[in-house]
Amino acid sequence: MKKVLIFTHDEINEKEEPVWKQTKLIGDWIRIFDCQKDTNIVKQAFDVVKNKIPDDNDIKLGSIVMTPNGPFRLLKVEDNIATIRHINTDKVLTTNKTDISLTFNIIVRLIGQVNSWFKITLNSNGGVEELKKKIEELRIINSDKLDYIIIHNGGILRDGLFFDQLNFKPNTRILLRTIDKKPHTIRRFTSCKKNSYYSGDNIIFNVNKRIKLTGVGLYGTSTGRAVMSHVKFMEGSLDSSSKVIIDEDYDIPPGESINNCITNFKFYSPISLNPLQDYTIALNLRPGDPDADDVYIGEGGQDMVEGDLGIVFTFKKGKNSGVTNVTRGAFPEFYYIQ
Repeated sequence: MKKVLIFTHDEINEKEEPVWKQTKLIGDWIRIFDCQKDTNIVKQAFDVVKNKIPDDNDIKLGSIVMTPNGPFRLLKVEDNIATIRHINTDKVLTTNKTDISLTFNIIVRLIGQVNSWFKITLNSNGGVEELKKKIEELRIINSDKLDYIIIHNGGILRDGLFFDQLNFKPNTRILLRTIDKKPHTIRRFTSCKKNSYYSGDNIIFNVNKRIKLTGVGLYGTSTGRAVMSHVKFMEGSLDSSSKVIIDEDYDIPPGESINNCITNFKFYSPISLNPLQDYTIALNLRPGDPDADDVYIGEGGQDMVEGDLGIVFTFKKGKNSGVTNVTRGAFPEFYYIQ
């Protein structure tokens, strides 16, 4: 039995038409708007639940539904006429129930191939995770060699976004851009050693050509336990005016040995770097973490390091950095694609 909330006329905004037959699902609750105080209100409310709410196999009120005009939220259905509200504009319309659906189609194209359009049917309440799963089921990408990004209206779609947030329309066309799953690596140091606690470390760098940075190497500890850290990546130097691109906590796994102590801190999605633009990567190990006292650091670094594809990284000491500078410290590796 579904629970019912009953609202009397006095509890409703007077600007809205308080019609008791107007209903809306709120999770497992059904809200009933009542226009008058009436001794029979409970009976009327349950009549609404019985007669007006669609069956479990039908479209639920409050659901996001697809229409020929894009995503809407379903407010009510009466005599096969659906009242719907646009997700972004809040404009309310009516349409035939047959014009709404819980599923819609997305056409995806793999960049670099000719006539490579693929049709995917998705649930309108789904998110980008569902879209990725459907793409993987098509087996159009060799997962052993290639990864991909999803481009919609010129922007990269991120996990956690739902289709109503993106204003998809039926048969929306989007692009997949394949990326090399094995990025190129540059190594800053020739050796490493154990070191005492460091904090506030950062390094400034730039590149000579346009690339996408996919991650950065971080040293672990020699204690066999992870260490808490906070990583920032930004344009320019470490100050309040810098544009921050990454700002998140990260538990660095322990190093297995002095020769195997680097972890790839992989970015959520590759970051485009412009030629000769300065960027800063910063790392704070958490104060009070006892494992931060035995973290490996690198030595024998150079101010310029050339990698594959003719990419040259140029390093400068960061602003107010701790033990990290051009020749020693944190951030032993940088991973990139072009």
